[in-house]
Amino acid sequence: MSFKYPRFIAHRGASGSAPENTLKAFREAKRLGASMVEFDVGLCADEVAVVIHDDTVDRTTNGHGNVLALTLAELRALDAGEGERIPTLGEVLACLVELNLAANIEIKPCRGLEKRTVSTVLADIARWQAKLPAIVISSFSNVVLNEVRRQSDQSLLAALFEALPEGWEKQIVHLNCISVNLNKAHINAQKIQLIKSKGYQVLCYTAETSREAEPCFEMGVDAVFVNNI
Repeated sequence: MSFKYPRFIAHRGASGSAPENTLKAFREAKRLGASMVEFDVGLCADEVAVVIHDDTVDRTTNGHGNVLALTLAELRALDAGEGERIPTLGEVLACLVELNLAANIEIKPCRGLEKRTVSTVLADIARWQAKLPAIVISSFSNVVLNEVRRQSDQSLLAALFEALPEGWEKQIVHLNCISVNLNKAHINAQKIQLIKSKGYQVLCYTAETSREAEPCFEMGVDAVFVNNI
């Protein structure tokens, strides 16, 4: 399993110029030249996979409440910015097929719901994957990544950390990851070269602009998540 990341990945779509994690943000990312987008996924109350970053809808919509406590119908009634709605994973994947965009899907930590969440996400992906350039799955939750690997030995996985932890190599070898994704505040050239010497790509998050990403590339990073693509 292999995939070469593009230099820049649109973080939550073109989140610097459109409401994050909306269809408008993904269309804008394509218009601005992106070939890959990143977005976040979790379940709502009726166990539909929806694309939203936070555990609650408070920051990104005109509503209030926990995503897991709201039905899809209740989520659809909210304004996610500029008249956009919170999309389902299926809707986003259909949009990416239309736009020919690769995707990094970050599954949010979901303690106790890992099996159901992963099953739902993988079922949605299976409907569209053959028509997409690539799908990489990442998560801060090692339980989630292990569940993805248990259910799918073909999925492309990325290990997602704030900073490189002790025992990182054992974890990503076990999961057969293709990359290590780190907070740009916790990287240096020595760490990056160590990871790359083991055969893994290194990504970092999140830069506001391509100019802000340049120091990451100078240290040897392969790709950067950016808000303004």
